[in-house]
Amino acid sequence: EKIAQHNKFSKPPPRDKRKREKRPPVERICREDEIKEYISECQFKDQNVLREYQKEGVNWLIFNWYQRRGSILADEMGLGKTVQAVGFLEWLFQCRNRTGPFLVVAPLSTIPHWLREFEAWTNLNAIVFHGNQDSREILINHEF
Repeated sequence: EKIAQHNKFSKPPPRDKRKREKRPPVERICREDEIKEYISECQFKDQNVLREYQKEGVNWLIFNWYQRRGSILADEMGLGKTVQAVGFLEWLFQCRNRTGPFLVVAPLSTIPHWLREFEAWTNLNAIVFHGNQDSREILINHEF
């Protein structure tokens, strides 16, 4: 299964997916109080569905992405910040043809949780880039 997944992601995307849609100029983007529900365009793996407050969080991340602003989710523990971040990356991949790679920097203790969420919510190829120099070189040679 992992070999098939590797082969799928090592092929270049089809021609219609190669051209990225550019972000519109900041002047053309709606104001924050008129924000569109962008995340509804996205279909998650196994028909997973975000909760309403998670959709609001992902839409806020998308809005900030369009505004070219950095953003931080600072919800309470247990409300699904990881899922919201994964949902945002899936939206970039599915709806805006951003094929990555995307880099997630996380504490070592949370890496298995991040990997689990990527596998549960997306078809993205999530790789844990960790280990000694030799193992990282193997990852670079075979995954990138």
